[in-house]
Amino acid sequence: MILARYELDVSGWELYFFNEILTLRHNHSAGATTRTAAYSSGWTVSTWWFFGVSRSGGNAQFYRGGANGLGAVATTISTGGLIDPENCARDLVNCRFSKDQDEFNGPEKGIRVWGKDLTANDWRGIFNREKGWFGY
Repeated sequence: MILARYELDVSGWELYFFNEILTLRHNHSAGATTRTAAYSSGWTVSTWWFFGVSRSGGNAQFYRGGANGLGAVATTISTGGLIDPENCARDLVNCRFSKDQDEFNGPEKGIRVWGKDLTANDWRGIFNREKGWFGY
């Protein structure tokens, strides 16, 4: 789990990494669709990444930084698009399974969340300012 605000897979959203796939998943409490998601593959285990995810309406785009700069990566989205996640009363959880279970020995530093859809140029600008943290 990288970042989440959800409760029992019936409300909210989560951004997680599993098996070289980065996934943004929205959880829904009712109806035929209980989850919608966007994901990208090709993420290497135990590698620090500068990355971003922008969501606009039912679409999402993942970005990844590296030696060649920052670029959009192939992103797959659930059929029908991302449905807005249900409201959730839980706190924002950063790199843990819950507020009390510290899976990664403490929250990761440097995570930022913006309340707007960042463009590719926005992400490139952020990457160019912060790429030194990642050895570029």
